[in-house]
Amino acid sequence: MMLFTAYNITYLLSQALGVFAVYKLMKAFFEKRIVRKITEVIFYIIHYIVTASVYLFINIPIVNFIVTLLSYFLLAFLYQSSVKKKAFVSLVVFVFGICIEMLIVTLTGY
Repeated sequence: MMLFTAYNITYLLSQALGVFAVYKLMKAFFEKRIVRKITEVIFYIIHYIVTASVYLFINIPIVNFIVTLLSYFLLAFLYQSSVKKKAFVSLVVFVFGICIEMLIVTLTGY
């Protein structure tokens, strides 16, 4: 059973902010969404639940990476573009997130 420690609560809150950042990055790369706004919001909430659950309950780094990258790729399908651009943007957003995490770790020493 997973305990709600201060670290886990902080992770969940920062992950929510991270989902918003992913949303803004996707909007920067893609001009037009192909689904209704409510559908877009629901899929971002699902992304949050899935990635947070994988982290909290499985917490194997390679699994976390795969699930996160796959979910970014699936989120890209909410927008009008080629599959090649969707894959590229997913990878860019993923690498951007890793760089931000590395910066935070470096600055906090944790």
